[in-house]
Amino acid sequence: MWELVISGIVLGLLLTALWTRVPPTLVSPVYGLVGLYLFTFVGGFFGYDPQFSPAWFLSPSKAEINTIVTEVLCIISAFLCGALLVIGCSRHRYALGRPFKRMEGLRLSPLQIRIGFWAAGACIALTVVGYGPATLWYSEQYLKQEDMLANIVASMLSLASALVLGSTAARGSAGQKRLAFLFEGIILVLMAAISTRRLALLPVLFCVGGLVAQPASRRWRAGLLAALILTPFVMMIPLAMREMDAIGIATLARVPALVGQLDVRWQLQTSANNLFMSLPITIESAKKSAVDPMAYVLTGINPLPGRWTDWYQNQIRINIYMPFNAVGDLLRAGVWVALLYYAVIGGCFARIELRLRAEGRLGPVLLMLLGLCFAFIVFSLQYPLRSASRMIYYMFALEFVALLLSRVRSAAGSQRTTTSEKTLQPGRNPSHWTPEWRR
Repeated sequence: MWELVISGIVLGLLLTALWTRVPPTLVSPVYGLVGLYLFTFVGGFFGYDPQFSPAWFLSPSKAEINTIVTEVLCIISAFLCGALLVIGCSRHRYALGRPFKRMEGLRLSPLQIRIGFWAAGACIALTVVGYGPATLWYSEQYLKQEDMLANIVASMLSLASALVLGSTAARGSAGQKRLAFLFEGIILVLMAAISTRRLALLPVLFCVGGLVAQPASRRWRAGLLAALILTPFVMMIPLAMREMDAIGIATLARVPALVGQLDVRWQLQTSANNLFMSLPITIESAKKSAVDPMAYVLTGINPLPGRWTDWYQNQIRINIYMPFNAVGDLLRAGVWVALLYYAVIGGCFARIELRLRAEGRLGPVLLMLLGLCFAFIVFSLQYPLRSASRMIYYMFALEFVALLLSRVRSAAGSQRTTTSEKTLQPGRNPSHWTPEWRR
């Protein structure tokens, strides 16, 4: 118990140091990880109730909960140390005091808006391919898939397109706004048809996209707060639908009557337990297994495709539906491994935070980086280390491609300038140049 108190005091001091340097915002990746981890694990410490969890799930003991919460507080402290170190060494640290609402909002070019619509259309198409039209319309089996790869890509596109569609709904023309809401509505219907918890997450990301496009908008700030508050209630829908004899678009007409019959208190506790589920998942994931834990971590952070590693041969799960999570994978190898990993992640998130405050405006690349940060937060709580680490590699790849394209555009601009200067010989300024045939 004393370890828990001491780790809480250290975390409080580091949070105070961060607060004095970086004012919190609703779209801050650093505060996003700290806030969601504290909500999940500290909330689970007080609010997790095994009777609202699946019958097959083991009920952790009080000692196990105390140990994991203590270790998670240490992990958050390591994350903050990494973030504060990068912030303290950055020459842009003085820009961190800039209020988010005074920044210039995201402006998407016509091509970028079209790419966002294409991504949303691809998400819809791949969802249909991944589950099959018949399954999406009516299925008596939960998570019946036709193509797993299509579903993985569709799930990523659903998160990215929600951000871009939200930005389009805030900044686009009247027709583009209607189309953005239409695409997002279709995606939400598909998410409800397959009873996934993304039904509660996508409205939040949609409002985040609108807020980064109009940081000073009270309407979008209120929309984001409302989406966050309603998340536990919206999550009741897919959880309740899983108890039905069938799911799919054909069964959505029964949902209002089903929701009306629910015991709200019971369903809210079930929804909260579904959020707090990361606590027992971490406890199960941190337990020793037959697979070498350090080798498993090295496979988890390996950037090579899974077929080029031993991932498919040695992957371990709680059961067929539920994988281990990243926090537990790291703790299974040792607390010091988890602390080192999250210190590096804190530095990565601090770099994005610095770009967000220092640039003074939001561009498509920064929007995608923010999306990947929040994807990492969710994946690290619910999915293995390999899935979460992939988000960090995507961030590096995105920044590299953006840097490469900017260098190419800069070189092309310099070449055009040099070419135009060569065509203007001394004394041949276009303002007084006379063609040879007129002389």
